Amino acid sequence: MNSQDNHPAEQNTPTMLVEVRRGNTRESVKRFTGTFLVGRTKECDIQVTESSVSRNHVQISFDGKQWRVKDLGSANGTFLNGARIHDELLQDHAEIELGTGGPLLALTVERPEPPKAEETLSPTREFASETQIIKHYFDKKGPEDIGEQTLMFRRAFNRAHKKKSKKYLYVIGAVVGVAIIIVGITAGVIHHQKQVIAQQKQKLDALRKTAENIYYAMKSLEIQIGQLEDIVILNAKADQIKDLL
Repeated sequence: MNSQDNHPAEQNTPTMLVEVRRGNTRESVKRFTGTFLVGRTKECDIQVTESSVSRNHVQISFDGKQWRVKDLGSANGTFLNGARIHDELLQDHAEIELGTGGPLLALTVERPEPPKAEETLSPTREFASETQIIKHYFDKKGPEDIGEQTLMFRRAFNRAHKKKSKKYLYVIGAVVGVAIIIVGITAGVIHHQKQVIAQQKQKLDALRKTAENIYYAMKSLEIQIGQLEDIVILNAKADQIKDLL
């Protein structure tokens, strides 16, 4: 139970500002840097003497990273921004109500402001090498407290760098476009060659079919001629057969 009035604030702990906006209390505004209790008894860090408030109603603590609020089994409950809660993390701005329509406490986390850098005029620097000059004027990770001249050099360098980058993008775009055209032409040639090969294959198949038909026709004709010869030999006279043989 650390009140800022009696204990120094820890360096990394944000202060909790508590304002009692509704309810009977002796202190309507108080700051804390550690765990504190809110309830009806005088032992609580914030005493609210209302019938809807339990003896030890709610505990507010810092867990090392964030402030949180915990209901201690109160009879009428604790409401955070209108919703009943048991144990919840607190945002930087919140309101808790002790029972429905009961006392209202506004909670504000006061975070320490970062120290401001003192504005100093940097003396003229002397550089031992070109690397130091480049690092000082053009390194984006350099110190923030730089002079106006260095800022002017950096802006000019960034503008020139952007122009050069655009030129590179145009060149890359042109190369990609030419590559796409070449790929398209190549695909067209390949497609045409496939069509020609398919047509030639169809012609070869037709010739092969024609040759097969001629072969089978000749075989059929040969069989018919043989049959005619047999008929002629059976019906011919002896001297006619002798002439045939």
